[in-house]
Amino acid sequence: MQATPIGRAALLECRSQILDCRLGRPVTTQRTDMNDFPQAPVIDHAVARVAAEPRRPPRLLLVVLAVHAVCAVTYTWLIPPDRGPDEPHHLAYIEHLHNYRELPHLTSATATRDERDMAIAIHPPLYYLAGWPVYEAVKGLGHVMTERVFRWIALLLGMGTVFLTWRMATTLFPDNPHLPLAAAAFVAFLPEFQLLSAVMNNDGPMMLLSTTLLLLMVQRLERPLSVTAWLLLGALFGVVVMTKASGAASFPVALVLLAYQKRRQSLSWGGVLARAAVYYGTAFALSFWWFLDIKQRWGRFHPIPKSDLNPLLLHDSVSDLLTSGRGWFCVRRFLIGAQQSAWGQVDWFLPMNGQRGVAFYSASVACYLVFTVVASLALAGLGLLAVRWLQKGVECAPAQKAGVALLVTHAGLAAAALTHFALFQHPGGYQGSRYLYPSVAAFGTLFALGLTTLLPERWHKWLAPSLLVGLLVWNVFCALNLIGYLNPLYAPGEGIELRLH
Repeated sequence: MQATPIGRAALLECRSQILDCRLGRPVTTQRTDMNDFPQAPVIDHAVARVAAEPRRPPRLLLVVLAVHAVCAVTYTWLIPPDRGPDEPHHLAYIEHLHNYRELPHLTSATATRDERDMAIAIHPPLYYLAGWPVYEAVKGLGHVMTERVFRWIALLLGMGTVFLTWRMATTLFPDNPHLPLAAAAFVAFLPEFQLLSAVMNNDGPMMLLSTTLLLLMVQRLERPLSVTAWLLLGALFGVVVMTKASGAASFPVALVLLAYQKRRQSLSWGGVLARAAVYYGTAFALSFWWFLDIKQRWGRFHPIPKSDLNPLLLHDSVSDLLTSGRGWFCVRRFLIGAQQSAWGQVDWFLPMNGQRGVAFYSASVACYLVFTVVASLALAGLGLLAVRWLQKGVECAPAQKAGVALLVTHAGLAAAALTHFALFQHPGGYQGSRYLYPSVAAFGTLFALGLTTLLPERWHKWLAPSLLVGLLVWNVFCALNLIGYLNPLYAPGEGIELRLH
């Protein structure tokens, strides 16, 4: 049956109202009687109920989650026990809680672990306190099985982050179902994210909590927030910081939300300051005591000491970076290492002892080039979208622009923190793109947004399947490199090995 013009207009109005409601804007309709006399606008509660209903996850998202789980379980099986990044020291932290009934402490100004049992002491305690009851329940299974239980927990946390990435992108872009799927696929199949979903670490809960906080902010862009709501958001931010100290890098993100709400809701400066005080005061009350302890013991708030490894690769200040003569080399080294570790992992596809034939090295160079081109296209798409928005060539809801500003701020702060860490704190940070992963949902959404801006609309439906298949193939090669290069190099005889040379 063909819709009448009036029917088509009604459908378009209903669709517009649903989009408005999902973005948090007030939903009104103009009702008319038989004589077409307009009446006052009224809230359309039926539309509000439809918009408030959680959108059913599409089948492709379920496929993404299932394949992600299979990949992570595969990595869990391939990576030998105690060989994940700092994995034995994470477990030692919980064992320290069990044995000493106290938090581990740094035993010198340059230490990162408690020398009594090598528990990693530079991290806040929340993840380990939460894992302590789990350890007590399963420690009788033995060391290896206890660690494996925490690896399975990491898998569940990773799947939760992928789902929340889709949910956040759906909230921001409800009229483009292909963009959220592409964002979720991008996050789910990054090999570094797969690694963090396969081994015991505090990055997993950090990513999940940080993504949850960002999602809640996006969902509340147009909704007046009570003092209680700001208190709860502040408490969640405090929990993020107490899970991993790098979460503090997102400190200014709430200011973007406050600035937008001041403009849209005509908040007074007093109201803005009161909300900011509640948010940051709550986070401060939950987390500052731990940083204060570091300050009192070693004279610094930052828990990680400046490394003394290869001091020529570090700088004392920005002016030193600009005038030392080695600054450009260090910046270039960081950019290359960060890009490679963002798509791969530390030491993945690198030559050993000068032999470039080790474990698909030649193929990896071409793959990293492709990834560079794709990332550059995504950045170009974001730049083009920004120009269109500034020139008002594209209609866009103010809340949508504010949501993208939240993501850009969140991702930009994480990138700035990693840059500071790699150039001024630790030379190994140049391959530390996993430190960007508190903002992995923001990066994934922005990546998908940039590509969908460049691609014709008819191609959008192929973006998520292409990312799924392409990155899945990349993970196969990464797994082969794991058993052909990393296991023989770092854990000979401890795990599955494939002799390729």
